[in-house]
Amino acid sequence: MKRKLAWCILIALLLGNVHIANAFIERKYELQEVLSESTNIVFGTLTSVDEQRQRAIIKVEENVKGTSNFDQIKINVAVGQQRGDLTNPGKFMKVLKVGNPVIIFYKYEGGSLDALGHTGGTWFQTRTPMGGENPNTWWVFTHIEVYMHRTYKGSTEDFQRVLLRTLKPFEYAKPGDVKVLVFAKQRAMNEFNTLSSFQNIAGKTVLYKSTESLKPSDLNKVDILWIGYRSITRVQTGEYLFDSETEGQIKEFVRRGGVVILSGQDSDPKRPCEVGFLPEPIKGVDREVGNGIQLAKKDNLFTTPESIQADQIRIDDAWTEASKNYSVLALTPEGNIAIAKLNYGKGMYIVTAMQNGRPEHLKTNAPLIKNLMYQSVMSNK
Repeated sequence: MKRKLAWCILIALLLGNVHIANAFIERKYELQEVLSESTNIVFGTLTSVDEQRQRAIIKVEENVKGTSNFDQIKINVAVGQQRGDLTNPGKFMKVLKVGNPVIIFYKYEGGSLDALGHTGGTWFQTRTPMGGENPNTWWVFTHIEVYMHRTYKGSTEDFQRVLLRTLKPFEYAKPGDVKVLVFAKQRAMNEFNTLSSFQNIAGKTVLYKSTESLKPSDLNKVDILWIGYRSITRVQTGEYLFDSETEGQIKEFVRRGGVVILSGQDSDPKRPCEVGFLPEPIKGVDREVGNGIQLAKKDNLFTTPESIQADQIRIDDAWTEASKNYSVLALTPEGNIAIAKLNYGKGMYIVTAMQNGRPEHLKTNAPLIKNLMYQSVMSNK
């Protein structure tokens, strides 16, 4: 229910819910938020601009995320809002030029479709009536988004390149680049933003790709798998999301030399976190969120490249009853495991109890996240 409510609020604010369609998006949104909350992202080209009737038609040319039901998108600009010089149909029509590229981010839900678009360096918002996924439906232009330039400001052509490198980064990889696949469900959105900021580590270019659906075959293309904060169980039901094939492929990935970093996961007294993807036993344990870890042994994880303030590290549910093959690096104040390393075959696992759910917690944990990535990159050399 919490996830459903959060989605409803975000779609209302971000993609123009019918109840507040007159409102500008005033909060600053990170690009990753827009990407994560859009089920579909398409690139297209303006093929028709009717200045008299104030209508435009976009030819859909590439499905960058999801598979669109549209070969073309038809927009009725004339019905848009009149908000002085901020937004009006006439002003938007001056942006539209035949041949110009367009980016459309959208979410289809409840029979209607809400979208953000970008063309001519301008953000705009549209929505459709019920039955909005019908290819013949005219989308309704609502207004120019005057604050979304804080998310991205620049040409649409450059924006397309940014999106391709963000959504399909491995296609741009060069020999020697380190590829990190991040299995990140909704709670790990902010974590991915922090993680992907570390793009140069130990002289290596590091590329990050986020996925909400971990396919075993994906592991053949990457060097590091980051399992995001509370991402291995479904929020609403607590259902474990890895099947036996995925568990086996993760183990094989590490055995061949891959690195798996497990961010903090959810454990309850009656339902400890499932760990079938780990080759040695360890048990999740519930605890109260708080700051501070105790270093159990010296390790460059706490010194390189950043010096870690152990008493500031934000942690949540931790670990206990670990196999003797784990090397315990840090403990919680009550003596459970906060960070442990497990060598397996040519690779390794690093298990953590980090609380990375909120931006303020990530700011505190960022040096440790950077050091985790440094150790992982170095192990791949």
